[in-house]
Amino acid sequence: MKKSKRIIVVASLLISMSLLLSLDAFAQLNISSYTPAATATPAGSYYYVVNNPIPSDNVTFVWDFSKGLDAKFAQDISNITFKEKGSSGKVSFDTSAGSTTSPAPGYGTGSTLIQNADFTYLKVGSGSDPIQYRRLTLKPTTVTFQPSKTYVVTLDNATTFQANNGNVLQHVYSFEFQTAALPETTTTTTIEPTTTTTSCPAPDLHAPSGTGVAPLPTFSWKKVDGVTWYNVAVYSGAANKYAATKWFDASLVCATDNCSAQLAAALYPGQYYWWLNTWSDGPCGFQVQPGGKYKQFTVAGCAGPTLSAPSGSVTFGTMPPHTFSTASAEWVQLQIYSSTLGAVSSQWVDASVACPMGDCSVAPVRWIMALGPHWWWVNTWSTQCGYQFQPGGNLGSYTIVP
Repeated sequence: MKKSKRIIVVASLLISMSLLLSLDAFAQLNISSYTPAATATPAGSYYYVVNNPIPSDNVTFVWDFSKGLDAKFAQDISNITFKEKGSSGKVSFDTSAGSTTSPAPGYGTGSTLIQNADFTYLKVGSGSDPIQYRRLTLKPTTVTFQPSKTYVVTLDNATTFQANNGNVLQHVYSFEFQTAALPETTTTTTIEPTTTTTSCPAPDLHAPSGTGVAPLPTFSWKKVDGVTWYNVAVYSGAANKYAATKWFDASLVCATDNCSAQLAAALYPGQYYWWLNTWSDGPCGFQVQPGGKYKQFTVAGCAGPTLSAPSGSVTFGTMPPHTFSTASAEWVQLQIYSSTLGAVSSQWVDASVACPMGDCSVAPVRWIMALGPHWWWVNTWSTQCGYQFQPGGNLGSYTIVP
């Protein structure tokens, strides 16, 4: 038994170290999403190339951070610079502390808006609030970008780029973009002065909304004239972070009056909020959640397995199959826990093999038997619901006797 206890202690230490590493990684300051749409080049790096040219007089970047920056605003933006690609000199933006407004216009108590000539920082929500922003927007007015040029904006992870809690930006983020060429003019036309008002309407959201939504829903909304790109943003209420964000070309997803699109991957069961960001080639440019419109929906979960046997008493030395039923799982994971040894068996099995007609039978392998109480349960994976730990709270028990 001494050897078994030593193994358990070592395993516990390894698990503790793994948890510490996971928590440490979670605590870092990162960019959770950004616009305009860009492609990591090379894949997996933090150097992004913006997919489409940006008008030189309307350069705008929006970054959502994993943690708040309001207490470090002036300090952090001093680490954001740009240069023309290929040049060595870096140019800074406005690094002043700017002005602070609380609450932020159009938002509730606890929100904060910080603005200077080039940057706007918006902080909204905290804790379990459904909508939360830690959003930094760069829309320069103190510098000038030339048409048909390639520039690189860099967020340097120097020790002075910190979240409110002192966490340093984990990576150096770079965004390369090309400014659009000016349109050619061949004639001069005299136009009488007129007064015009630019209207940037917000799209009405249609679906999904409510409960019982499929894991791969179709997002639909009313088409807005002039908008050339739509960004579908999906926020998980349970995980308190973005679940997905994807840009769609309006010419591909919009018909006469309405637009619809699907994400690439299914959503796990739970509560979500979604909204649109838009891009127009005209004076409206990039708009974040125009009109403040969003919808809430809930993706239905998958029913958990029903456990059958073993139960009661099991004779030491035997290895009874564990039986249960499931209607939706594509893979099942049998897990067994001993009151004296801890986890003694864990194995994934293809449900198409182990569960003909939905009735499953799994014989434990690599099982370290011990006398006393045991508990067992089944985790599942399916295309519809992804990975589910002990869905439905299923838990079986039995006692191994001599």
